[in-house]
Amino acid sequence: MKCYPFFLRLVMLYLLLRVSPLHAQLHAIHSFNGPNAAGTWLKLGTLGLPQHGQTVSFKFYGGSGYNALNSQNACVELFIRTSNGGSTDPGGFGFSAFATRYGYMQNFITAITILPNAAGVSATAFDIYLAVGAYTGNSIYEVTGGPGATWSHAISLTTPGAGYNVPLEFRTLNDSYLANSLFVSMSSGNVGIGTITPATKLAVNGDISSKKVKVTQTGWPDFVFEPGYTLPSLPFVEDYIKTHKHLPDVPSAKEIMEEGLDLGQTQAKLLQKIEELTLYLIAQDKQLKAQQHILEEQAKQLKQLQKQ
Repeated sequence: MKCYPFFLRLVMLYLLLRVSPLHAQLHAIHSFNGPNAAGTWLKLGTLGLPQHGQTVSFKFYGGSGYNALNSQNACVELFIRTSNGGSTDPGGFGFSAFATRYGYMQNFITAITILPNAAGVSATAFDIYLAVGAYTGNSIYEVTGGPGATWSHAISLTTPGAGYNVPLEFRTLNDSYLANSLFVSMSSGNVGIGTITPATKLAVNGDISSKKVKVTQTGWPDFVFEPGYTLPSLPFVEDYIKTHKHLPDVPSAKEIMEEGLDLGQTQAKLLQKIEELTLYLIAQDKQLKAQQHILEEQAKQLKQLQKQ
C-alpha cells in the first residue's frame, strides 16, 4: 500500500470533495402498528419537502393479522413529487402523488391522504395519513428522499381533513405480458388473451365462459312494424333461398368463415326475420279466418238449398 505525504493526501481529499460533493440523503426505516378495527385512519408523520421537483418514496411492508399466511401480507409503494414552483395539479396542489398495492391482503392500506401545510406551491411540509386494516402490527416502512427532504415519524390515530387523496393504481409505460397468456399493448390499448398480437380491443384465442354478455347495439329492427315497411313477398324469399342458400340480409356461411360473427348485428338480423315471420303469420291468420268465414257462409247456403 502506497503512503502519500500528509499535504498530498489533503489535496487529494479536497479534489475528491470538489468532484463528488456529499449531499445529505433521506433514508429511514420505521415500524408501525395499526388499530384493531379495519378502516381506521393513522397519521404516519410529517414529510418536509422543498418545491422544484423534489421526490420522496415510501414503501410499506406488512399486512393484517399475525399468522404466516400469504392472504394476510401486502406491500404498498407511495411516490410523491413537488411542483416546479409555478404549476399545480388540477386540484390546486403544488405536488402530485400516486400509490401501488401488491400482494394478497386487500385491507393492509386501503387509502392514503396527504395534507400540505400551505396552499399550492407554498407547501413545504406534508402530513401523511393511512387508512389501514385491523391488526397491522409489526409492519414496517422505508422512506427515501433526496437533498432537503426530512421525515418526522409520529404515529397517531387521527382522521384527516380534506386533502390530496392519493390514487391507488398500477400503470406501465410499455407493453405488458402476464404469464405468456395475457398481453396489453401500450400503443393501441388492445388486450390479448392467449395471443400477443391482438388486432382489436379484446382478442381471445380460446373459449369464453360468462354468465352474461351485454352488447350495445344501434339500429334495432323495430322498423319492421312501421307502416311504411315493405314486407318481402314469400315468392321473393323462396327464389332468394333457392339462389343464395340463405335468407335475405343474413350473412352466408362463407362470410361468417371469412369475417367472423358480429353478435350484435346478427342478433338484430335474426330479430328482423322473426318480426317479418310474425307479420307473415298474422297475414296468414287473417287469410285463414277470411277463408273460414267464406266456408261457413257457403255451408249455410248449402243447408238452405238442401231444405228447399
